[in-house]
Amino acid sequence: MSYPFQQGGIRLPEPSLANRDVAAASKGHFTGHAVLGDGPGRIVQLESHHELQFCLCLAARPETGEIYEQVGFEWYDADGELHPHYFDFVVVRPMERLSPIPFGLHTA
Repeated sequence: MSYPFQQGGIRLPEPSLANRDVAAASKGHFTGHAVLGDGPGRIVQLESHHELQFCLCLAARPETGEIYEQVGFEWYDADGELHPHYFDFVVVRPMERLSPIPFGLHTA
């Protein structure tokens, strides 16, 4: 696909990395997609208007690195039965750079 104001073409966003897809449409509640990230970005699937608002707040925070949606997690109940759960969002923050702090300075 070419873009008339730019040489070459455009890149479409990367697909969602969700472990499960959200419904494409619903009569009862909001569903949608957002594109986040630099360059072409990546599609993020959303199941509610609150998720959209929260996702945009997370994306705006400078300490947010990557946002992953619908991340699968399995857990066992007291009877040993396995259950799946999906977190709406998991945020990966870039490692903070630690600066050494001098102490016990000696002067000549």
